[in-house]
Amino acid sequence: MSLEEDVRYLKDRAEIHERTTMYALGQDFHQPGWEDQDSYQQWSEVFADDVEFDVSDTGHMEPVGLTTYIELMRGRRPDQPGIEQYFNLWAHLEHPVRITINGDEASSIALHIHMHETKEGDGNSFLVGYWLDHWKRTSRGWRIDRRRLKQLFIHTFPLMGMEKSLLGLKSSFRPAEGFDLS
Repeated sequence: MSLEEDVRYLKDRAEIHERTTMYALGQDFHQPGWEDQDSYQQWSEVFADDVEFDVSDTGHMEPVGLTTYIELMRGRRPDQPGIEQYFNLWAHLEHPVRITINGDEASSIALHIHMHETKEGDGNSFLVGYWLDHWKRTSRGWRIDRRRLKQLFIHTFPLMGMEKSLLGLKSSFRPAEGFDLS
């Protein structure tokens, strides 16, 4: 490859890596009870408008588009909440472990570790698996146009009674106002 091709390849990989991690921000910047519930704010930078999600590992057998996926995560209406009906807080770690680029298309496999505190606050769940993504280069940059969830395992762990956290604090950090990114 020429130097120009090498540079383009590295820039493409960096952009795909960044967009993969942006998915986590679309989840984590919008915790239950926070005013801002607009996951689309970040996810519009990750997914193509016509993206198709295969989340059959969750029991939802039909492929869904971005609007339906956001509704599954955030709920359709206040009386039909999404995952916050089960969880108080969550954190998502996303890491591409393989990226293959072929012109204006790419594929990636990204390890995900999703942690959630149960609604009752008495336990945590850990979801570990992979995202199998197909990407296309668009006028707005790389976007996922097909995403498949491959879940490896889900475990739930009870919280043990702890007088103090590991940092010696009486309670854990729970910013009700959201993230201040300034």
